[in-house]
Amino acid sequence: MLSLFSLFIYYIFNLLKNKKIELSEEKISIKKLSQRKIFIYIFLGLISLFLGGKWTVEGAVAFAKLIGMSEYFISLVLIALGTSLPELVTSIVAATKKNVDLAVGNAVGSNIFNIFWVLGLSSFINPISVPMFAFIDVAVLLLATLLIFLFMFTAGRHKLDRAEGCLLILSYCIYMLYLVQR
Repeated sequence: MLSLFSLFIYYIFNLLKNKKIELSEEKISIKKLSQRKIFIYIFLGLISLFLGGKWTVEGAVAFAKLIGMSEYFISLVLIALGTSLPELVTSIVAATKKNVDLAVGNAVGSNIFNIFWVLGLSSFINPISVPMFAFIDVAVLLLATLLIFLFMFTAGRHKLDRAEGCLLILSYCIYMLYLVQR
């Protein structure tokens, strides 16, 4: 638990220390809102986030029991998909607008945040017992990370091609089939 927090703090510290300010020539229009409206939006967003998370967990547990699947399987498939859809849309929109830094940063940053902060905080609140069969899932996570690293940072090209993207999607589909069989 403490090591996950420490890695998260180290990661954030390095991001801030090494940040580069790049001035874009593109003008971004920002809608002006009153402080009251901003506060209301933030408050309603946090309430919605809390209720949505609570209802998602309760619904996933009920759904898992209804169809006779484990809660772990439902969390790996349905909850992971549901929480990743906003990131998927954000990265697709960013990629189509040629904002590759945003597309990559969104996916990488989200995973780092989820592993270090979310698991760290969750285990701080209540220690988490990890089942032995989760070893395979963590191995798949590490393999996916290694593949992305190899694809993006080999041969000095810093690029992820369509073929490599298709391979990653195919790998995910194979992993999902494996989960269904398991």
